[in-house]
Amino acid sequence: MVEYCYTLSYLSRYLPAYGVKIFFMKDRLTEEQTQAILQALDEAIAKGPWEESNFLRVIGKNLREIRQNFANQLGLSNQHEVQSKNADAQNQKERTGQQEVYISLYSMDGNTLQTWERILANLPRQMISRPIYENEQDVINHIKSKTNRVNEAYVAAYVSKSDILEVAADKISRDKFGRPLLSLKDRSLNLDNITRFVHMSGTYHYTKGRLIKNTTSGEG
Repeated sequence: MVEYCYTLSYLSRYLPAYGVKIFFMKDRLTEEQTQAILQALDEAIAKGPWEESNFLRVIGKNLREIRQNFANQLGLSNQHEVQSKNADAQNQKERTGQQEVYISLYSMDGNTLQTWERILANLPRQMISRPIYENEQDVINHIKSKTNRVNEAYVAAYVSKSDILEVAADKISRDKFGRPLLSLKDRSLNLDNITRFVHMSGTYHYTKGRLIKNTTSGEG
């Protein structure tokens, strides 16, 4: 307990005062305040000297856990509502000529959730270099073939069928194992149509630029 309090004291150098009070204020925070706190935590994680010593690495790890736990708690409060809305949205998309595709992602810093969030934010502008699969099992097998899986992930997202380019059978792109890849029109991905982000650490909802872990997925 003393060590934890000291950690919070050290973190206060990098966080606004409200940043270290989130454990006591969660039920009274507005959406604007929660977003401000998440931003403050992200900035502290990015700017702090967390690699300069073993002690600081422990503090940096604690800070990332604090950030993730806070984000998870926010997601739990309306989890059933989110799941219901996602199900309704999925059904609606299926009725309006859309198809779910699976986009393979890579990060050199796969342990840091904020890195994945930045990748997702830029994904609509960086689709050309990403392997895109029609079948989910194909992207799963693609990731299983990698040595360092912590740096691999994928997103499932709905796109308009009209945005999937038709390619002659002998011109279809394939990965190194011969699995077929899809080609999409430029900027055909809408971030609101991402249904889930899947990483070895678990499955996440993507909402308002944040990844919220799905604690009912049974993945850890």
